[in-house]
Amino acid sequence: MALINDKVLQMRVSEDWLAMIDDWRRFQPDIPSRAEAIRRLVGCALAFESVADKAISALRNPESADEVSRHVTASMLESALDQ
Repeated sequence: MALINDKVLQMRVSEDWLAMIDDWRRFQPDIPSRAEAIRRLVGCALAFESVADKAISALRNPESADEVSRHVTASMLESALDQ
């Protein structure tokens, strides 16, 4: 399913925050637009949160730690390849 970016989101940010986004953009091979940079960064944060939740779950349930470890590694690789 293709991602359709047809929803508008407006937000107010500080000049310092916007400068951090612009600095990050400049280090990307394709120099994405600000909107695309924010989409990518939010996507990375959400993927990391999901992986972190699974890792915490594994720490609480040692019996499933190996399985969760394999899943977390696969999720991280998948997220890196999607970028």
